[in-house]
Amino acid sequence: MLLCSDKENSGNKTTKLLEEIFNRINTIDLAVSAFSFSKDGIVTLNTIPIGKNSFLGLTVTYREWVNEIKPQQIPVFSNGFEGRGGKYRIAITYPIVNNNTGEYLGIVGMLIHSTFFLTLWRS
Repeated sequence: MLLCSDKENSGNKTTKLLEEIFNRINTIDLAVSAFSFSKDGIVTLNTIPIGKNSFLGLTVTYREWVNEIKPQQIPVFSNGFEGRGGKYRIAITYPIVNNNTGEYLGIVGMLIHSTFFLTLWRS
């Protein structure tokens, strides 16, 4: 399910791509949520499994990995952190930057179950 708080973003290529990637990854029970944040760290797009709570409108600037991506404007793979419900997650994020001006516009990314990585490590 795709949720969007910004009418300008709904229906565009970013929204469709985010939903497509989330659906592919979610078939192996890896993804928790795909998202897009504004430059101010507010969740504007959120793809989640049906029946789960949305993050739309939440401010996530308290997360280290959100603040790390803005000045560097490079992809960030977070350390593990405790998410909603007390479950550990890892965030994989990529900056959204205007190609013409270099202006930082926000983040697109995905939350991944940390248990997936533990399974790989144990193998």
